[in-house]
Amino acid sequence: MSAVSRTAAIFLAAIMAMATATRAQSTDFEIFTYWTSTSEAALQEVRKAFEARGGVWHHRSFENSFVQFRELTRLSVAGVPPSVTQWPPGASLRELADVGMIEPIDHFAEAGRWREVLPRAVIDLISYEGRIYLAPVGFHVEHMLWTNKRVLDAHGIARPETLDDLIAAGRVLKAAGVTPIALPKDEWTRVFLIRAVMAHLAGRAPILHRPKVTWSEVIDDPVLDDIMATLVSLRDLVTPVDVAGNWSDAARDLAEGRSAFYVMGDWVRGEFRALGKTIGEDILCGLVPGVGVRQRIVVDGFAFMPTTDPMVRASQALMAEVLMDPAVQLAFAKPKGSVPVRRDADLEALDSCVKDAMADSDDPANAQHQFNPKERDASREVRYYVTMMEALSNPKLDAPTAIARMRAIRDDTSMAP
Repeated sequence: MSAVSRTAAIFLAAIMAMATATRAQSTDFEIFTYWTSTSEAALQEVRKAFEARGGVWHHRSFENSFVQFRELTRLSVAGVPPSVTQWPPGASLRELADVGMIEPIDHFAEAGRWREVLPRAVIDLISYEGRIYLAPVGFHVEHMLWTNKRVLDAHGIARPETLDDLIAAGRVLKAAGVTPIALPKDEWTRVFLIRAVMAHLAGRAPILHRPKVTWSEVIDDPVLDDIMATLVSLRDLVTPVDVAGNWSDAARDLAEGRSAFYVMGDWVRGEFRALGKTIGEDILCGLVPGVGVRQRIVVDGFAFMPTTDPMVRASQALMAEVLMDPAVQLAFAKPKGSVPVRRDADLEALDSCVKDAMADSDDPANAQHQFNPKERDASREVRYYVTMMEALSNPKLDAPTAIARMRAIRDDTSMAP
């Protein structure tokens, strides 16, 4: 998921102001997305429902969110933005709202009684300053452990209940020639494993329970020793970075038995289904062992661009209605691997992990935030994660050296405070 930097937001504010006076509205209803994998053909379920109700679908798909954002910015400056764009919640959403590239959609939410049918956590994620900006179609849990049951059975290994169990099982599997833990080359997927380790350690590190904990606080806490020691212990058990593929390649490796475990968000279930695997039989799912906190951090949602064209506004209203239709959310969830966001969606046709996620989504005892410490300087935060990712892959980097490097990054006065 990408994020618009604060500098970019300031730049956008200026160019959007210049474009306002000459904005030439397009009469075509156009949708932008950056879904490209097999499972993300789930968007076609939205399209079918949209067209069945009289909508005319024009769609552009981009290879990733960075490419999409460049085109979104270019067209917004030209005064001909798309009508709707896929966009994640978080800082980048707030910045798009601040510069006027997207508009609040409370009128759609009120007409559809969204606040009554959506879990509290979802409302929080799609809102900014009390107003709703995203129409959600599903949500995801990030730190799930996916297991190939046949591989474990073939080696007489019980499903791990703790991270120590996982590491012990991994050593047995590696000795047998099986890659214990599939780990893609994509940096964002490696961050997921790091966050899963932090989530595992949250039970004995109260500092990690706070949503606004800073990196500096983590670095000063003894928990950093445990984090680095665990990452180093996992190093020999994950796919070597020089042979790793992307996240869907790792899903195939697990499904076909070349690896035994995979830490990935629950959207990967769509990949397994596309490969003919049954969740709960061929592939087992659950939280990373030892983690007692669920994270609702990813919402599949769509933002709406400002327009004065009545035809486009009517199509936007139809799109919001379709996205929030419980039948559409269920149809979308099956190939996508998501959880329908509506409380009244019929989950009987979905697997137990989906049902558990929905059942817990309104429980105040469950943290809804990422285990992602705060850092005002984006480049400093990148350096922290690069160091931790290197601890997962570089045999020459031991835990004490990695910890010293983290502290040096924190104390680097050449960077922003």
